[in-house]
Amino acid sequence: MGDDASRRTSYQSQASRTPSVQGSSSNLPPQSFWKIGEYKRVVKRLDEGIHNCDIVQAMIKERAAVEHEYTKALEKWAEKWHKHYTRKPEYGTLMEGYDALLNQAKQCANIHETVSNNLIALADSEMPNYKKEQYTRGFLGGYKQTKTADAGFSKAQAQWYKLDSKTKSQHKSYENACKSRVKAQEALQAAVASSDHTTEQVRKLEDKLTAAQAEEVKRKGKYEAAVDAQLADKPRYMNDMTTEFNLCQETEMHRVSKVKEVTIQAVHHLDVTQVPTHKAMFSDALNQQEMISPQEDIQAYAKSHGVEMDMEWPQFQEFEGPSANPPNEAKHADNGQAPMGGGAYSTQNSHVQESFSQNDGAQTSFARQDSFGVPAAAAVAPVAATGGGRVATAMYDYEAQDADELTFGEGDQIIIIEEVDEAGWCKGELRGRVGLLPANYVE
Repeated sequence: MGDDASRRTSYQSQASRTPSVQGSSSNLPPQSFWKIGEYKRVVKRLDEGIHNCDIVQAMIKERAAVEHEYTKALEKWAEKWHKHYTRKPEYGTLMEGYDALLNQAKQCANIHETVSNNLIALADSEMPNYKKEQYTRGFLGGYKQTKTADAGFSKAQAQWYKLDSKTKSQHKSYENACKSRVKAQEALQAAVASSDHTTEQVRKLEDKLTAAQAEEVKRKGKYEAAVDAQLADKPRYMNDMTTEFNLCQETEMHRVSKVKEVTIQAVHHLDVTQVPTHKAMFSDALNQQEMISPQEDIQAYAKSHGVEMDMEWPQFQEFEGPSANPPNEAKHADNGQAPMGGGAYSTQNSHVQESFSQNDGAQTSFARQDSFGVPAAAAVAPVAATGGGRVATAMYDYEAQDADELTFGEGDQIIIIEEVDEAGWCKGELRGRVGLLPANYVE
């Protein structure tokens, strides 16, 4: 029994020295680059980098579209409010302030349209050209660079993979031998402690344990040899894998540097403060607003339409007898203007053209009346005389804003019953309906 106790102590001591199944790699991250097949994510990054070239291009082009939409919004805003304030006439220096404000919008639209065009040119040239120069498509799809990298890693890992597979196999055999030895040891301990087993049975269990111990030693030797062989290949393995990894790093470094270069160019294009006309555009608009003179405007209005106007006051006239001219014959003043009264109107005030720049450098002219002049359309001579008015042709569509206004479309023939008043409106008849209409919408 003393020999049995010493054996148990020996077996327990040996079992405590049995290596862990996990081995020395238990502290490594579960997805270490050095593990078999984990290089795949490096190759995947290379492939995604190629596709990211398209993403950068799409991103910049979408920003160009945003700039273009902003351009169109500014132009639409300027058109809308120009029509609005010409329909509801302002006058004097205030009109010039309006014009400057809308002109600033047109200039700003031109700048942002240029930004949009520059971004499109950048996106359509830099990234596609870089991708074409740096990457080559394979015959069966994919890119040559990613396939080359994958093949390089696979070759570098081939020998290591064989050794690693052998190590794992020997480890498993050694582990099974350890388990068999432990099982034989436990069976012998149970037999020694029990009085039910004969000496022959105990001897057989001892022989079985001895065989298990020998197998354990054998498997341990093979396992240690496999580990040593694999570790001997470690320098070669690390060197080859590092070489392939650095090639991928170099390719990715080149791509990231190119993206950086392109995004810097994009920011420069977006920085409208660097455009020479940008600052002047705002200063000109601000100066024009500061030049608005309420005092000057109301004084000029008093002279043109108010108490400071000239007036031919009534005078007694002697009867001179029948005139040689027909009573309804129109008389023209020496300056060629139609006489005032009887529905006629003065055209002595000139009409001012204000221009707004277009994207292509052309000018879109918006006609408006001057400080206190009659709208341009009101100065057009009658097209055809009818009983009780003249016939005028609508130049634009107009939707009635109030119940006493006419709605008409471009090309409609309208009979003008009353000529333009000081507010720029006249009265006409269309399809049997009488109402007001803006005089500058007809000719």
